[in-house]
Amino acid sequence: MNSLMHVEKNEVNTNFFSQNNIDLLQNTIVSKVKEHTNVSISRQSDNELYFIMNYCYANFSVNNVTDIKQQIRELNSRVLNIVVPMVVSGMKQQNFYLKDKDTNIEPIELGSSTSIKGIEPLAGSNIF
Repeated sequence: MNSLMHVEKNEVNTNFFSQNNIDLLQNTIVSKVKEHTNVSISRQSDNELYFIMNYCYANFSVNNVTDIKQQIRELNSRVLNIVVPMVVSGMKQQNFYLKDKDTNIEPIELGSSTSIKGIEPLAGSNIF
């Protein structure tokens, strides 16, 4: 997956984009969504997660050689702060759609004319 990144490999990005870290993020996403919604979900798309990880790495990584674990924790936290609300929102939208698709559509009432033309003839309209 690192083929999309055009940066030199280092200890931070190697560990951040490792399969172990992706699995950790996936498991955390599943548990946090369950915590927020009381619904169990399956593993999300690794590709979609990777794109969000790539965004977070490109914008928030400091790449210090010290305290690499803390840097990865911070990047993971940013990823989760993006992904979990997205998944919860998507679930709510899906649930609303599933409820809405089964309800009958009620047509809008026809409009009523507000014109007075043709209702009353003009009084005293004796032209001749």
